[in-house]
Amino acid sequence: MTPRHPVFCQIYVTGALLAFVGSFVQLYEPDADRPDSIYRTMNLWTAVGVDGAGAGLLGLLLIGALVLTAMMGATGPAGFAVPVATIVIGAIGIAMLVVQPQSGSNPPSFGPGAQILLGTSIFLVVTAIVDALTTNSNRPVVPLLSRTNPRP
Repeated sequence: MTPRHPVFCQIYVTGALLAFVGSFVQLYEPDADRPDSIYRTMNLWTAVGVDGAGAGLLGLLLIGALVLTAMMGATGPAGFAVPVATIVIGAIGIAMLVVQPQSGSNPPSFGPGAQILLGTSIFLVVTAIVDALTTNSNRPVVPLLSRTNPRP
């Protein structure tokens, strides 16, 4: 199996770290109009405690799967399975953040956590698309300049 290009490995690791850290940051802005709102200071982990087996748990599982596929993209061989899985999981995560399930008719504003997770999901989906389009699993990765291949 051919190794994945090192640039993609670094991007996948960065995306995995950002997604993991984003799950610990406050998801939504406190709403002055609704002081009793449960979304005031929750991160994804505390949302699971409040929400139970609802949207919070699904979001946490999606972030875990996104981190897992990004780490597999960073450490695994080149191929199409990991980028496609990253695209699918990232697209579902983006849809969940945009739709904001179980938030009612007046959804809360994005806080720093939701912004980090949305940006990271878009970042990883775009990276996975480029990785899938540029992957040719039949050829080995050769450095641009080497002793055996002096021409770029």
